[in-house]
Amino acid sequence: MAESIEEQAKIRMARLLVATPETVAAELKTAAQIEGHFLRAENKEIEAMLLNRGEPIIDLALACFGSAREIVQELYARARGERYPDPIFRKGIIMGCLSNVPVYRDILWHRSIFSDDEVNRMLATGDDDELYVFLSNKKINAKILKAIYERTAPVDTLPEERWLQLVSYTQKNPRLNIEEIHDDGPDMDHYGIHKALFRLLEIAPTEKHWVHTIHWILLTLDPHGVARPEAARFEQALERWKGIEIKNHKDEIQEGSATSLPFAEEFRCLIAALYGSDEDLRIKDHIVSPNSEDVAYRCAYYGNASMTPSEIKAASEKDKDVFAFFVLLNDTVLRGMKTRPLIEELGWSGRDFTYYYRRRCAQIHSRREWFDPRPVSDWISQDDEAAKPDEKMKALAAEVQKLKQLMTKHTNWILFGVIALGVFLQWRMGR
Repeated sequence: MAESIEEQAKIRMARLLVATPETVAAELKTAAQIEGHFLRAENKEIEAMLLNRGEPIIDLALACFGSAREIVQELYARARGERYPDPIFRKGIIMGCLSNVPVYRDILWHRSIFSDDEVNRMLATGDDDELYVFLSNKKINAKILKAIYERTAPVDTLPEERWLQLVSYTQKNPRLNIEEIHDDGPDMDHYGIHKALFRLLEIAPTEKHWVHTIHWILLTLDPHGVARPEAARFEQALERWKGIEIKNHKDEIQEGSATSLPFAEEFRCLIAALYGSDEDLRIKDHIVSPNSEDVAYRCAYYGNASMTPSEIKAASEKDKDVFAFFVLLNDTVLRGMKTRPLIEELGWSGRDFTYYYRRRCAQIHSRREWFDPRPVSDWISQDDEAAKPDEKMKALAAEVQKLKQLMTKHTNWILFGVIALGVFLQWRMGR
């Protein structure tokens, strides 16, 4: 006879009440990956019971994977209040709470589990490692990211050096490329984040540290998700970042990270390729074209126009690696049955853009399942084959995996990584 949800919860609670801390930790991590698992009230009761067990490994698991807001807040308060005697364990609890994703399922309208005062404190004086984890959490309140990019309260009162640090710590946040699906309309938080990100281009100091920081953020973006401005703001942004010189340690002009352009000019071309649009092409056709004297405006064309095969060949001959890189931001060209093979056929003009190309194909595939992200040209496919392990290596990898699974049955707490391991050993040794 099938058990009811209530019966299942009672049985689970009884089992976790007597299970080893390592088993509880492993189950919490597994359950955290199940969408909607923690939306039931009985799971909050289970987590409260687990907290009362007073086991360090369970506390750490709840900090990382717990879904009950009150429980995670309590753990965070205990760690900040030095309720735990070991400083390494306190740090582990804090980092777990800051990186926790499942807990946001228990919060409406993407509010934070942390008070405004605590968020303001972290932004102003928080430790670097904690701040990095916090700003990398994909469930962070969008208002925090917007405040950082637009330098509004509470970021507006912070020194410029701290502002730069906050911006740089958002680079790895997956939220920049995640548009959440809502039944009642588009993801306005995602749109707001990207509007703020373009605003950053209009207000950030035009010097090398900012060029480097924003460059690496823009380089991670899916062009489909950026908030493109009107033509006038687009043109003003390109003009604002024009003429900057960035020198390396040898006092020489620094080359771009991907192309043969100077780094500062590559950054400007990245802005153009990302934020140009079909509307810009119509309004500013005399500027945004493959024949523009300004390479940035040519890149705006390469990144956005519906280019023909003949245009692609001509642009490849003219701008070589610059064209080869920035055309990868063009969804229309990469989706084209005639243009995509041509892009692969022309190659990367002496550079290796394979990583960027694969990432862009994966980004398109994530939105359009019919798009095959696998290369269509033999030379890239051959690289794939060369990268594949032979049968003996596959067999060895399978055996290693079996061994790892066997070991995991007896040492599930390893799932929490080096921090959890160190915390556990120190805790046990200190007892």
